Amino acid sequence: MTIQEWPDVSSIGEVKSGERGLIRLHVDLRNSEEESISLFAVRGAKDGPTFHLMAGQHGVELNGCAAAEAFVNEVNPRDLSGLLLTVPVANPVCVRKGQQYPDPPVEPDNNMNRV
Repeated sequence: MTIQEWPDVSSIGEVKSGERGLIRLHVDLRNSEEESISLFAVRGAKDGPTFHLMAGQHGVELNGCAAAEAFVNEVNPRDLSGLLLTVPVANPVCVRKGQQYPDPPVEPDNNMNRV
């Protein structure tokens, strides 16, 4: 199954044991644009801890986006214990523009890791 074939769900709770789901989080930006962030959820066949993997915070660091997407697509829910939550592109605006920081800059220092 490719990521494009993942079933859409509206919440993590809808992802059943041993299955996958894609949640599209709609975000209203301060300039009235609407953006969507994809959250991939893989619920293991057995109970266990939750692991969150996020990439794409800075628009010029794209290797992590590809790695996170490949990783979540390779995980077999039947072999997993727990819940895997993955956001391959946390900042789609900057990734699409290929720039490190948003324009106009976010205060205080433009870095998503510190805001």
